[in-house]
Amino acid sequence: MSDPSPRPSVPTWLVGAMTVILAAQVGLLWMQGVMLERQHGDLKELRQDVQDLSDSFEQFQSAFDQGGQDGFAQPSRRVQRPHRPGLQRVRFQEGESDTGVRKEMEDQRKNEREAIEKARDAREKLSIEENARKAEEKAKVEAAKKTYTPFIWAGVILGLVAMFVRSWLRNRD
Repeated sequence: MSDPSPRPSVPTWLVGAMTVILAAQVGLLWMQGVMLERQHGDLKELRQDVQDLSDSFEQFQSAFDQGGQDGFAQPSRRVQRPHRPGLQRVRFQEGESDTGVRKEMEDQRKNEREAIEKARDAREKLSIEENARKAEEKAKVEAAKKTYTPFIWAGVILGLVAMFVRSWLRNRD
């Protein structure tokens, strides 16, 4: 009589299945890291845009924070108030400098509007170019994905079939 060898209590295919599951887990973690990195880059860009807008606003405010020069008075931003001040009206002194200051302010506002319009046009063009570049990259990734995905699935299926055949051959004895 042959001595039956004791069968292991753990199935032999379990090691392979655990390896596949762990490999899938690593792949998912890598994809999550890539997405977090992309999101971090987007947030950094947004933060930079907000900082640029804040700096621009501060420069605009400092241009009108002269306090008492040229015959008109404006409140200084350096004064701390417990509440937000309401609408303040500034009266110009009667004289020849009145029209010069108003014309200068109107010219400055016109220049600011033109600069903003140019910046918006440039940003729109950049956005269109950026979207086209992203679309090209996405198309390349999709093409590569379509090329290699069948081979990956074939390899996975072949590996699973090999594991089941091996298990069947071992259990047949």
